[in-house]
Amino acid sequence: MNEIIIPNKKKYVSIFLLYALLISFVFIYLMLFVIDYTDVNHLLKFVLLLPIMCYVFLFTVFGVSNFIWKFNKKAILIINDEGIDDNTNLRALGKIKWDEIESIKLSTHINSGKYRFRTNMLLINLNNLNEIISLVPKWKQKQLKKLSKKFGTPYIILQIHIDYDIKELEKLILERMDNYKRNRL
Repeated sequence: MNEIIIPNKKKYVSIFLLYALLISFVFIYLMLFVIDYTDVNHLLKFVLLLPIMCYVFLFTVFGVSNFIWKFNKKAILIINDEGIDDNTNLRALGKIKWDEIESIKLSTHINSGKYRFRTNMLLINLNNLNEIISLVPKWKQKQLKKLSKKFGTPYIILQIHIDYDIKELEKLILERMDNYKRNRL
């Protein structure tokens, strides 16, 4: 069978990058032009500015790196005869073979924060979860364990990351998985 390539949703990234840059410029403007430092000595000024500068730097770096990741040619979801190759975000597990997939479930997560919103997601349960998590870098393992604790699996495909209907994607993956199991027997 042929390969199905599902691209990233680029609109979401553009909005995030604009937000990151706007916040960064507001903080820089406040630091340079609004806050009056004439009464404060230079050491105290440095101590006050350091956390703000770190925040601005990190927020901008993460925003730009996310932007670059989304426009990377490798940052896509590929479904083929071997399995699913997920490179849609920085926490993605990469290539998962059909044998490693236990089940697939469509879910809607409602954010419980101040601004409530729904996120449609595809939860892909894996057979040997601990083995797969141990193969990824340490910085990714913590995040994957948190996702696993919260959703039951770290392998999650979010609707906001892909430019494809999540319900159609579920049907497509289940169909491909059934074809693989039938051909294997």
